[in-house]
Amino acid sequence: MKAIGCLGLMLVTAGALRAVSLSTLPPPLTLEQALKLAHRQNLSLIAAREGRAVARAGVITASERLNPSFNFNVLRDTPHEGFWFTQPIELGGKRAHRIQVAERQEGVTEETIAATELQVREATRQAYFNLSLAQAQTLQQADAVRLAERLLRIAQERYQAGDAAELEVIQARLGVAQARANLEVAQKQQTVALSQLNALLDEPAEKRWRLTTPLNELPPPLSLNDLIQKAYQASPQIQTYERQLQVERSREALYKADRIPNLDLDYGVDFNSPGVGGFREGPRGEITVMLPIFNRYQGQIAQSLATQDVLQDQIAAARRMVAGNVETSYLMLASQETKVHLYQNKLVPASRRLERMAEESYSAGKTDILAVITAQQSEQTIQQQYLQSLYAAQAAYASLEGAVGTSLP
Repeated sequence: MKAIGCLGLMLVTAGALRAVSLSTLPPPLTLEQALKLAHRQNLSLIAAREGRAVARAGVITASERLNPSFNFNVLRDTPHEGFWFTQPIELGGKRAHRIQVAERQEGVTEETIAATELQVREATRQAYFNLSLAQAQTLQQADAVRLAERLLRIAQERYQAGDAAELEVIQARLGVAQARANLEVAQKQQTVALSQLNALLDEPAEKRWRLTTPLNELPPPLSLNDLIQKAYQASPQIQTYERQLQVERSREALYKADRIPNLDLDYGVDFNSPGVGGFREGPRGEITVMLPIFNRYQGQIAQSLATQDVLQDQIAAARRMVAGNVETSYLMLASQETKVHLYQNKLVPASRRLERMAEESYSAGKTDILAVITAQQSEQTIQQQYLQSLYAAQAAYASLEGAVGTSLP
């Protein structure tokens, strides 16, 4: 019974320690979760979305009707007093055209928001994998410290056995010091990368994450032609120009509607008109029509037509530029993926094998310590280049997504 009680106590203690350990772990964060957080919390994106209220206020302003005016006069002539109201009446559908211009301008605002969302998404993806790269480099440097310390132990054992000179021990200690310095630098860089990601997510700079999307998780194969066609439909730059073209066409229609003159209707009462045929009060009315003789909005319409021509040329240029950017980003991604596969399948395994062989040869007294140090440095360099190639592939994918103008699988 006593043994069972002790065993139960041990199990409870182990469970409590495990619970404490799990509670101290940073929260997990996948790439998809990071993108959703940025979409919801990024301050630049929130500010861009506030533009919707401005655009909506523009629609409300455009839908307002003209106010009447009140007039009152006192004259020496007859009638001596009078008051009347003047109500402007818009003709030609001017209000409807103003509303259409404002609504299409609201669409331009939406495209601006979409462009900002895409920029934030690209920056968040790059920051996520930049932190993943920094964490991987920290682990790689920690592994380099272990290798250097192991080499130091081997050198000390050989020196104590009289099989190596003290110079080799000094060289090994220098290698350990250098590896520890590199580890400290990598840890600092990891802190910087964490701060950059948290700034995009609008989280505290010191908040730690446990990234769960691997750095070496490369995207699936993509079709260049499909990407270009998707870019034609989704590119914020093209969509913005097309929205501006719609706005300018609506503005042209508004200028043409402004050619139709408005009516000013006056209605009121005059008082105190003595004399023959006079009266104490009497109604008054008046209609005023502006004559469109000199100003018929010729300049505004010509300017609008010229702006439409410019926008059509800009759309054609943007389509060509978008296609070129997609093609360049696609080829860059393919190049980086080829580089990743080269390091992954050939260079990294070969460097690890060379380092192990050099260490075994030194332990057996078949070579000197410089050969091991050189092999370790070569492996560390290739590991760093491999990690950099992984990040470059992820960054190239982010650039491709930005060039296409929409999220990719």
